[in-house]
Amino acid sequence: MSKRLNDKVALITGAAELALFVKEGAKVIATDINAKLLNKHVDTLKEQYGDTILSLKLDVTKEDEWIDAVVQGIKKFKKIDILVNNAGIGITDKTSGLTDSTVDDWHLFMDTNAMSHFLGMKHVVPEMKKIGGGSIINISSLASVQGIAGPHLTRPLRRLPGHLRRERHVTLASTTSVSTPSCPAGSLPR
Repeated sequence: MSKRLNDKVALITGAAELALFVKEGAKVIATDINAKLLNKHVDTLKEQYGDTILSLKLDVTKEDEWIDAVVQGIKKFKKIDILVNNAGIGITDKTSGLTDSTVDDWHLFMDTNAMSHFLGMKHVVPEMKKIGGGSIINISSLASVQGIAGPHLTRPLRRLPGHLRRERHVTLASTTSVSTPSCPAGSLPR
């Protein structure tokens, strides 16, 4: 690996891309709602990469947990250069589809897949401003831009404002910005 991310610190939700970032030299604040599964994955990586990973349970729908994750990440690594909003669920993770879903199911779906991106950016961007900028990668399902067969509740995401589902440029200060590129699976921003 080329170690393109040496000296970078990434906070990753739904830590599926964790190994790729660590292999590229990043220190990682790895988060997931399933702490047991996350810790098993992190322990395997720590055998090879040492103490470069902070593993935290994070329910991305809870603002207080976002605040805690950022505080703990800054305490350990002193900065956050990269935010990867990767956590997400499908409505069928909890139900068999639209007609079996409740309003609470819908709120959980929207809070996990859309509001969590807002919460992450809200609490990480101030830390990025302190170091002069950073990268934010908001990942969404292809189902948000292309319909899929079945009684799924993903099509309404097509109606979301574009900044919540595809690439955008976020201004952090008059001279600093963060790019949120769309990346193919398994690729990293340069």
